[in-house]
Amino acid sequence: ISTKMAETMTVAQFRNSSPADLAHPSTEEAAVFKDNFFTPALSELTEGCAEEDEAKEEKKDLLINFSGSDWCGWCIKLDKQVFNEEAFQAQAGKTFILVVLDFPNKPENKAKIPEKLQARNRELQKQFEIRGFPSVLLVNSDGEAYARTGYQAGGVEPYLEHLSSLRNEKVVRAEIEAKLDASEGVERAKLLDQLIQATQANLRATMVGQMNEIIKLDPDNDAGLKNKYELQTRLLDATSYKLAMDFDAAETLYSEIIADLKPEGQSLQQVYMEWGEVKFRLNEKTAILEYLQKALDAAPESEFAPQLKGMIERFTPAPKAPAETETPTAP
Repeated sequence: ISTKMAETMTVAQFRNSSPADLAHPSTEEAAVFKDNFFTPALSELTEGCAEEDEAKEEKKDLLINFSGSDWCGWCIKLDKQVFNEEAFQAQAGKTFILVVLDFPNKPENKAKIPEKLQARNRELQKQFEIRGFPSVLLVNSDGEAYARTGYQAGGVEPYLEHLSSLRNEKVVRAEIEAKLDASEGVERAKLLDQLIQATQANLRATMVGQMNEIIKLDPDNDAGLKNKYELQTRLLDATSYKLAMDFDAAETLYSEIIADLKPEGQSLQQVYMEWGEVKFRLNEKTAILEYLQKALDAAPESEFAPQLKGMIERFTPAPKAPAETETPTAP
């Protein structure tokens, strides 16, 4: 399997797409993600690694840079503008253990990385669903990722400020986590909900365990959380089917979600939006418009409505120009 990522499209990418982008990754490329939507904790994959041991000893977080150093233009740019600068290394090194997991393409560069480390890097790539480079993860000393970022323009100082902001989110999470031990029942479910909402959206898929606990703690949906997280966990299941290129299974699950949970408003909009992405991947042009319109109709005043309107406009075929008629020749 190529070390370049299987570019399985996210909903965010779909929102910025157009008919010209209709394409499928090969089955071989996409297979890297099959059956790996949720995988073991980072600590299980990095147990005994010097980086994690050092982080625990120094009570620092890990900054893990997933990079393609000899083919990824944005990775090269981020290295040049930020990571390779001494000022960044000195300042960031006070807070983080800096780790690079490189995925080079050139044989001579691959040969510099021991096979054991290449295998670990591939496992971590699947673990964290890294589908684009560069991907920069902030991970605590227990192996839990709490933030994900990538290239940011501006150089060293803006990037350091960006990292500081992400670490502040970790503090908010820690405050919520501190209350969890003494909580139970619906009150615990509400705290777990707060914890998930305080987590970056692109990392919430790793919190399926907490989502399932919420469902058990609010069995009658008294707090409105059971239905909320049944929807989210089933959407995550649908995403795992998409990652495995099993679009029929994904579509069946979307249909079941609507029939079983009867979502409304923005929840229904999310389902139709993700279903529309499947239609996009299947190159069903008429169906793409149908599901985009369903998504818009579900919540026409939502924050995503302007994007949906723009997508509908982009995917609507231009009217055909009237056929030219020949001017009669005078007798």
